[in-house]
Amino acid sequence: MVMDSSPLRAFTVSNSMLNQVRNYIKNQEEHHRKMNFEEEMLFFEKQIFSPNHINP
Repeated sequence: MVMDSSPLRAFTVSNSMLNQVRNYIKNQEEHHRKMNFEEEMLFFEKQIFSPNHINP
């Protein structure tokens, strides 16, 4: 088993996004050929914590 030293992350998903998330997970292997997991997490973090992101 290979253990990643990066911290654990968790995301919540609204009901309105469930189908999109399911499709993403179903196609995740193909998606990660273009962008690896670490690159993707950095992208998400930049999106979530950007000054333009509205977090209620």
